Amino acid sequence: MNEIGGPQEALKPIDLAREPDFSLGSVLVRPSEREVRLGERHETLEPRVMQVLVALARRPGQVVSRDELVALCWRGRIVGEDAINRCIGQLRKLAAALGEDALVIDTVARVGYRLAGASARPSAARAAERRRLALSWSAGVLAVLIGAVGGGFLARTMLGPRLWTVASARMLIATPLIERHPAISPDGRMIAYSAGPDVLTRQIFLRALAGGEPVRLTDEPGDHISPTWSPDGGRVAYVLSQPGQPCRIMVTPAPAGSAREVGRCQTDERSQVIWAHAGETLFFIDRPGPEASDRIVSLDLATGRRADVTHPPAGSLGDHSIGLSPNGRMMSFERTLTELVSPMVIRDLASGHERVIAKDPDLSPGGWTADSRSVLLSGRVDGDNVIWAFPANGGRPTHLMSGPLQMGRVATGPKGMVAVEVNTEVFNLASPPKTPGGEPQILDPAKAVDGAPAFGPDGTLAMVALRAGEAGIWIQRPGEAMRELIRTPPGAYLDGPSFSPDGTRLAFPIGSGGRFVIRVVSIAGEDVASAPFAGSEISVPTWSADGRAVIFAGRDERGWRVWRADLDHPDRLTPVSGPGWLSVQARDGALYGVRTDAPGVWRIDGTPRRITDLPRPAFSNQWTVAGDSIAYVDDPFGDPPHIMSQPIAGGPARLLAAAPRYAFDDGFAVDPRTGAIVYAAARSDDTDIELLRLKRG
Repeated sequence: MNEIGGPQEALKPIDLAREPDFSLGSVLVRPSEREVRLGERHETLEPRVMQVLVALARRPGQVVSRDELVALCWRGRIVGEDAINRCIGQLRKLAAALGEDALVIDTVARVGYRLAGASARPSAARAAERRRLALSWSAGVLAVLIGAVGGGFLARTMLGPRLWTVASARMLIATPLIERHPAISPDGRMIAYSAGPDVLTRQIFLRALAGGEPVRLTDEPGDHISPTWSPDGGRVAYVLSQPGQPCRIMVTPAPAGSAREVGRCQTDERSQVIWAHAGETLFFIDRPGPEASDRIVSLDLATGRRADVTHPPAGSLGDHSIGLSPNGRMMSFERTLTELVSPMVIRDLASGHERVIAKDPDLSPGGWTADSRSVLLSGRVDGDNVIWAFPANGGRPTHLMSGPLQMGRVATGPKGMVAVEVNTEVFNLASPPKTPGGEPQILDPAKAVDGAPAFGPDGTLAMVALRAGEAGIWIQRPGEAMRELIRTPPGAYLDGPSFSPDGTRLAFPIGSGGRFVIRVVSIAGEDVASAPFAGSEISVPTWSADGRAVIFAGRDERGWRVWRADLDHPDRLTPVSGPGWLSVQARDGALYGVRTDAPGVWRIDGTPRRITDLPRPAFSNQWTVAGDSIAYVDDPFGDPPHIMSQPIAGGPARLLAAAPRYAFDDGFAVDPRTGAIVYAAARSDDTDIELLRLKRG
């Protein structure tokens, strides 16, 4: 047999979970495990790299064009040549490391690639799989015979539970508004969701799954999020968030009636609420204080009594993304230890026992399968938008689907129904409009997510960008085109860069493998130093006046503090402040920062002194030192937001520019030479809701 499957198989898009194991010479390839083995040595490949290897192995010795690779591995989505080149490069590195001729890949100029080594052949594991299938067929026949005489239990035991698959998918709600937080009613007839033009003024809507116009359930000012149905379907609870205030937990009759407040957060401005399956109990997210970790709290609606359900470690970001199994016995949630380490946890509500079922920080839990056996996790992993089913008992996960759009929260309902958020976003750097009421001037239009801009003293612009599926630091010298400076590993955490005082180096936070570092590179992309930080969160760094040290805010078990790393000894960090500072910038020997518990920008070296009244702690990156002033955004969700300037020495604030389409979490920068402003502008930012139906087998 010279190919994996026949000619028709070679044309099918590659689903790694369904691909059989095979051998290339002495190398065993296990696509479903993303694993390549040679003797005792084994390597784990990125999903996309493994897909490319499978595509080439399906037709060994034959040329596979670039267009075919895109169709098979990217399902026809538009990708740049660099994405393909990167996968081929990874496979060639693997071949060199293993010293295996069967993995040699030839480039056929202007056509494609060819696996030049040995033919792919089914592995021993594949033969075993065939035997297993044959036995399963026999067991199926036996199940029919046993079922005829009342032996259904024995048949189920022999066959085991069937896997879930996606039977159908359709876009349920797609309007120009941002629609999020889906919740399907217990009878499967209605869906509740939040919708609005932005993520600060949404209302709760109801709509029949069969179709029709939506009904607005709320009308109070503020952001209404996280609807959840009572077990009898007669009420909806939700979170009401208003700027600068602890969130309120509300309950309203459905489909209409007057809402009432049933509880209030102690600290969190935003939360998630979910209704317990039995009794009058709500679960929601909150913190007992500004420096504490988020945890899951229960609220008894009859008595108003609240109690902590989970107890995350001190210094962690805490517990988020609650989901309840359909039988009401288990709770799923994400325990974010650091921005890089976020295990998915299952908690038995009766015993309190907790089990980790997954450790991927790029997947978020929420929904469950109808049998209460698996948690549905969604997200973006190695450039692929996926939903996986993770068994609650810790068994092997099942890939349910991949899609062209990034998928967010997942909510499940009866009869195998699943509602999932699907996101489309394009952010590019822009200058403010030239005329009042105009549109932002896009600097470099691209189908990308660009943000976190920074200027060097000579006007060189740097930013974080997600382009061609990979994140990295990009720079643009005055009068030149934007170019990539460094690329980060897939799945790595990356935040904004900061120029050294002389403009020859960049510092930025990066995280991978559960660890943070402040990485320093030259303007040519060469590594200069790395300062490790053993904490749970980290902010954008700044520089000492002499350029010999980087200074940043980071969170450890004692809370947020400001740290200094001298580049001569970058592994020796020194705290330079007490707790309570979320972000920091330095200029001319002075330090400025934003607090965890109070709004405004403060001078923090010596006795702290507040300079501005904004931003609020929730938007700790919405400011910068610009000459002898502090520039800040007055309201990131304004219509439009305004970039203001406040003299450090005192005096009234003045308007610098309006910033329409401002991407609230991606910041802005001011050119030190000219005072020109650049900010991340949303060219496309929408979330819709898709409805899936799952079935067995």
